[in-house]
Amino acid sequence: MKKVVSYGLILVFLVSVSGCLFTTPPDQVVVSFLDAMLEGDFEKAAEFVNPDEDNSKDIEEMSIIEDEEGERLFRAILDKTSYEIGEKTIDGNKATVTAKITAPDLLRIVSQTMSELIPMAFAMAFSEEEADDKMDAMIQQYFENAISDPNAPMTVSDTQIKLEKIDGTWFVIPDDELINALTGNLEKAFASLEEE
Repeated sequence: MKKVVSYGLILVFLVSVSGCLFTTPPDQVVVSFLDAMLEGDFEKAAEFVNPDEDNSKDIEEMSIIEDEEGERLFRAILDKTSYEIGEKTIDGNKATVTAKITAPDLLRIVSQTMSELIPMAFAMAFSEEEADDKMDAMIQQYFENAISDPNAPMTVSDTQIKLEKIDGTWFVIPDDELINALTGNLEKAFASLEEE
């Protein structure tokens, strides 16, 4: 009888340990998510986000950027973005993974680019009928060049990436802090541009 109980306890222990071994740890989930984001594979990145949350649809829809120019600009930002994973903290079904994310500093890039473009835009606006199309193309090219410049200003964000464990699987909970860190404060930069 003691042998049966011992074998039973060993079996329970092995099943519980194997369950832990087959669960991808939260820091590896974050690495997979960030790699997919930086590769521009937003459908794959969405797989690491809780499918019941609206955020997973937001991540997946990032692949459907409004136009080709916007997609090129977004790609230029992600091409220069990198990350380093820090510590992970697990508390039951919640986890936090720290990451240091380096991206082009769009607040500074937008500010610098606009100060160069405004005089040229005024001159172009008064000289040609098709100034709008040419001006849009010029602005797009300026932004792409400024972001791709090897000496472009960069920003480093120490980010807390939150995760939740659902049915034994860890999922990233993307928030504004994470998206802004990955895109060099894209939302803030273009919000300040609209204010101007």
